[in-house]
Amino acid sequence: MNKTVITYESESLSETTISADQATTKRLPVIDMMRGIAMLLMLLDHTAYFAHFGILAESYNGVRPMLESPPHFLTGMLTNIATPVFMLLTGSSVAFVEASRLKKNHPLWRISRFLVCRALLLFGLDFLIERTIYNAPPALSVLSAAGLALLMLTGAQFLRTNWIIVIASAILLIYPTLWQMYHYSPTSPPPPLVKILFYSEQDAPPLVQYPALGWPILALFGYVFGRLIQHGQINLSSKRIFKWAAVSMMVFFGLRILGGYGNFLPYSPNQPLIYFFIENKQPPSLTYILWNSSLALGIFGLILHFEHQLQRSIVGRILIVFGQIPLFFYVTHLLVLKWGNDILPFQSSINKGLIRNYLEFIFFTLLLYPISAFYRHLRLKNPDSLLRYF
Repeated sequence: MNKTVITYESESLSETTISADQATTKRLPVIDMMRGIAMLLMLLDHTAYFAHFGILAESYNGVRPMLESPPHFLTGMLTNIATPVFMLLTGSSVAFVEASRLKKNHPLWRISRFLVCRALLLFGLDFLIERTIYNAPPALSVLSAAGLALLMLTGAQFLRTNWIIVIASAILLIYPTLWQMYHYSPTSPPPPLVKILFYSEQDAPPLVQYPALGWPILALFGYVFGRLIQHGQINLSSKRIFKWAAVSMMVFFGLRILGGYGNFLPYSPNQPLIYFFIENKQPPSLTYILWNSSLALGIFGLILHFEHQLQRSIVGRILIVFGQIPLFFYVTHLLVLKWGNDILPFQSSINKGLIRNYLEFIFFTLLLYPISAFYRHLRLKNPDSLLRYF
């Protein structure tokens, strides 16, 4: 059975019809655009960080946050979508790489070696970024979480898809109970292994920003999603994705109203209503994952619905460029933000605030696009070079 997908030919986009088994070697622009949105939301979040501008809309270790004005925390709620999308599509990317290389008769051990090397690179970059960008001691941050996910996926390659679904679901469902068993207390620090698995804490080694158990599990689900796409077992349609978003949203509301299992920051009726939507990011609670996943699925559904219009627009091309080189974009945007935040041409005329934050975001997006497009061009011309690791 044939189906229509969008493929890349040189640097241009074109529509073509290919068979399901041929599709395993092709990129899906909708996936690249979704990852591009995650990269831009990450840029918006880090623009606020380097400008010392508060957009907090989540809690850490179950401690209730103090929120700024509605425009501030609504911006934060928007940027919170970035991490779940980043981790889910990390898994999907591995499934696409695996399918492409198996198509070229690469053995699984060779694919595993690539994933392990990429994971080690992510660990090294994470520690380097903490030292050079944030001027902080090395800590387990977002790239380390992605590195752990790649190591998990190295083993998952050898399992049947059904088994991966069972294992990932079991861990995700048991995980909130385990977190409650080792509930965070500032007065009694947990053992190092418990800290690495469950907590975001940087007062004493080991320093942890992204706990090891919560986020990498999402990569397993993303890997399953990628596998099912490759095997033609999922028909990507906006209606189906909107249904998934609705189910995720309903489960979120159910768990949030019950206020027990899955809530690391339970809501109380005597609190402002906005706190109903404020949950724990580090470690990620089940309700936090469900809420942000439902929003991400809604955005993905819109991308699918307007796929052809987006591909013909500059917005779609920007998203595809950023989405195809996520690691390069991540490192580059941090360097640009650190070195460029104090020399913006409009900084002296606008007080620190939401308008300035969005203006800086637009400025840095336009600055990063040609840099990213050039790097993408280099990597496409040299697919077997060391650039493939970035």
